Amino acid sequence: MEIMQELESLAEKKPCKWADRKDKNADPVEFYRKNYSGVPRRELYERDSALYQKLERDGLLDIVPNIKRKSKYGDDPAAYYEKHYQSMTAGDLIKVDPQLYNALFNRDLHGILPHAIRERVHGDDPLGYYNEFYSDLTRGQLKCADPTLYNRLGKEGLLDRIPTRKEKI
Repeated sequence: MEIMQELESLAEKKPCKWADRKDKNADPVEFYRKNYSGVPRRELYERDSALYQKLERDGLLDIVPNIKRKSKYGDDPAAYYEKHYQSMTAGDLIKVDPQLYNALFNRDLHGILPHAIRERVHGDDPLGYYNEFYSDLTRGQLKCADPTLYNRLGKEGLLDRIPTRKEKI
């Protein structure tokens, strides 16, 4: 007999879930305060997602504390970058520590990251490069043979100097 009473009291102490409540007209705020008082949002969502969603839908989620996780970068991800990855390029940082890259990007601090300087494949004179290596090709043929040169000529406004068709002799 005592065991049954003990089990019943344990069942009463265990918080009941929103979906399993007996009073279907219960106030979600009172239900939260009675069963989950002080439980932060993430934990409430994990323990009773139906209640969390009800509070969110009704615009009442502000009664549930929102405890943010501490970032390993502290309050200043730029300082963390300077201390641990000084002068690492954006491309390398995203490979090594994508979370830091995202933290910098989300706070609009990604401008501090240097970018790799790529050597221009076609040198400083893309038209000269075309004349030296592809002079017998039309625009369409060049686009297939060397799309990067074609795109660069287009960006620099030099495509009109490339013939669209071969001249007959």
